[in-house]
Amino acid sequence: MKIAVLTPTINRPAGLRRSLKSLKATAPTCTPVVAAEKGDAQARNIAAEFGAIFTVVSEPLAGGAKAWNDALRAAPDFDAYFTGSDDIEYTPGWLEEVLRLLDVDLKGSGLVGINDNRWGRDKVEKMCATHYLMTRDFVIEHMGGVAAQPFYFCDWTDMEATARARRAGKFTWAEKAVVKHLWDGPKGDPAYIRAAKMRPAVRLIWNDRKERGFPNDFEPIIK
Repeated sequence: MKIAVLTPTINRPAGLRRSLKSLKATAPTCTPVVAAEKGDAQARNIAAEFGAIFTVVSEPLAGGAKAWNDALRAAPDFDAYFTGSDDIEYTPGWLEEVLRLLDVDLKGSGLVGINDNRWGRDKVEKMCATHYLMTRDFVIEHMGGVAAQPFYFCDWTDMEATARARRAGKFTWAEKAVVKHLWDGPKGDPAYIRAAKMRPAVRLIWNDRKERGFPNDFEPIIK
């Protein structure tokens, strides 16, 4: 299975290098796809160092959802996609456990959430998995052909993806597949300042889309 790891980054060279280094060490068959801000020369060089596909985001400081979609556009021909980032660290065995549950629980098709060391099973059962692997057919048939619905910034992207997977009977959570989420909200980070300002408006978008049954009212990236 050809797997692309969609990896937004925003002027965080140390985090990006840590993420790609741990990915190479734990899942060397995966292909990283780095979506960086315009002018981030360090990201381009680090991507090249690890043999990653590189692209520039289409809108500055637009958040993870649009960056994942830009990464998907740059790598449209893979069998599965993982929503990565520059603030996570991959640990040994994570991919093997994801693929095992993809086969056992989902018969090879769907969305597998991973354990990012932040939410326990009880919260995942009620809400969502924050990072996940999606098979290509699931993206096309149940995500509307996108990695993330383009109406969000960061928050609620995972909520809609998980809700769509549950609705289709194609969700499982890989508790033993640990990918450490290391972001702690650094002061002054422009992306997260914007995310905080947008959060009330994006919550309204989530509520509206949930009430309408999560329509595919956007253009697909892959078909």
